Amino acid sequence: CLSRGLGDVYKRQPLADLIRKRNGALRPPSSLKTLHDFTIPTDYQRFLYEHDGSDGMDSAGWCFWGWSELRSITTLATEDDGHSIPPECHDPENYILFADHLIHAGFLCFRVHRPASDTPVYYYFGFGALYPLARDWFDLHYAIEHEDQESPFFDSLHQRCLAGTSFMPPPPPSIL
Repeated sequence: CLSRGLGDVYKRQPLADLIRKRNGALRPPSSLKTLHDFTIPTDYQRFLYEHDGSDGMDSAGWCFWGWSELRSITTLATEDDGHSIPPECHDPENYILFADHLIHAGFLCFRVHRPASDTPVYYYFGFGALYPLARDWFDLHYAIEHEDQESPFFDSLHQRCLAGTSFMPPPPPSIL
């Protein structure tokens, strides 16, 4: 079954392994396990149960946040560090930031309440805009792992999301 094979690939490449592969450090687990105003997507929550985020940036410039650092776009915009809420974002309190790139140059966020199941879960926030990125964790994780300098992951993933196609690798050719 193809979907089982893709799940196995994901299990072998968790976010913690990717951070280590990029010479990043991980924090130990936190005693804090719940948040007051929102829920965290299951896949990122699994990462947080084992590690309270990453400790500084990895070699690709990403820092993944722990339980106490997660916050909505509204709180970031009020901290006066140059980020404003994009005009197309009508419900900024529903977008929770969980990672930053190159010390707050851009952010990954997830949407807590979505209007439909086919609405993206994960977004990129930065440069005065909010871009839809991925419908599920596998697409986002695969994109982060395979980003490069020529094609920043959020550009290519944004285009694929808008086109309704997945970022997952194609299945291997079958033998007839």
